Amino acid sequence: MYITNLSMLLSQVYNCEVGAFQASWLLPISWILISLGLTAFELFTPGTFFFLAFGVGCACAAIAAFSGYSIVMQCLVSALASIIFFIILKKLIKVNHLSQLQTGVAHTNISALIGAHAIVTKNIGSREPGQIKVGRELWPAREKDGIAVEADSSVLVIGISGNTLIVKELS
Repeated sequence: MYITNLSMLLSQVYNCEVGAFQASWLLPISWILISLGLTAFELFTPGTFFFLAFGVGCACAAIAAFSGYSIVMQCLVSALASIIFFIILKKLIKVNHLSQLQTGVAHTNISALIGAHAIVTKNIGSREPGQIKVGRELWPAREKDGIAVEADSSVLVIGISGNTLIVKELS
């Protein structure tokens, strides 16, 4: 009974009948504005994607409104889409951060280079560092055991000392 009264009230406010869409653009536009507002608000909240899920739900409700569904159906579409999107986001976040959860450390910046393959661009001497190219970046490097490594050799980054990468030559 409450949902019926609510839908009748909203249908009077937005000038459309319950269960039918009668040339009212205000309802779909309202859903879109709410969706944009929630999505913008998500930019100012830390990492839960809570408001983004509801923003997507409101966008789905706007599609339902443009398609001519009743306000009750639009609310159901919004709630269902929000729940589904929230579950999908949580699973994606869990998968992407699984390695961080296992190790307890997020590898960023220079520490993310450990385990990367590189090419020696400047000979690595037994006592002086050389230079390697990791991806598109050039880094100073030393060989782990102090062995000289020739240019164009493949190496593996195994550690960091200051801003110098510690490498091991690949056979």
